[in-house]
Amino acid sequence: MAETARAKSIDRVVFSSDELPADLDDRARYGLWHDIYTARFGSIAFARPPDRPFLAELMFAAFGEVGLGRFEGTISRAGRSPHIVAADGSDDFCLLVNRGRAPLLVVQDGREATLAPNSAVLLSDTEPGDVRGAAENAWHALVVPRKPLLDRVSCAEDLAATVLDPHQPAVRHLTRYLTLLDDAGWIEDDPPLVDHIGSTL
Repeated sequence: MAETARAKSIDRVVFSSDELPADLDDRARYGLWHDIYTARFGSIAFARPPDRPFLAELMFAAFGEVGLGRFEGTISRAGRSPHIVAADGSDDFCLLVNRGRAPLLVVQDGREATLAPNSAVLLSDTEPGDVRGAAENAWHALVVPRKPLLDRVSCAEDLAATVLDPHQPAVRHLTRYLTLLDDAGWIEDDPPLVDHIGSTL
């Protein structure tokens, strides 16, 4: 596991299927990747297309209380079942931004939303949910603790599974800012800057 998930500055982790042992077949590579992901980040119900080689890369960085993940690869579904929700006890919010070329279908709390490229949707870890896409997908996931977000946006609970307009200036600004943070090495170990970025996000 130490060979496949390497820590970076600002608590940054890059976890890529390219780092898995080359002698494993495709099914074994996916199984090992899934096991390592679960041990490091928690349970997610993943699915992958059977007719594509398995490829996946995850970058995750913590900025104070806020976490930013970027995923891309041949994963066609990522979900949180009632069992997973009950087991991990997370009450965070997650703002999901579709960075791929194809739309994503988001399902939570009886609502369905189609997430076009560069669109964003707010999800809650307290409810089961599903994100489904094509054979290859890419997204940003901004993980925000419940209380700080509700302190700033008191109606956040009511916005779950509601697509945010990608043409709204605030959404455009956020997607550009997330792209800037994809390569966060330039931040180095600057705690005040890291806290500032977390508050901004």
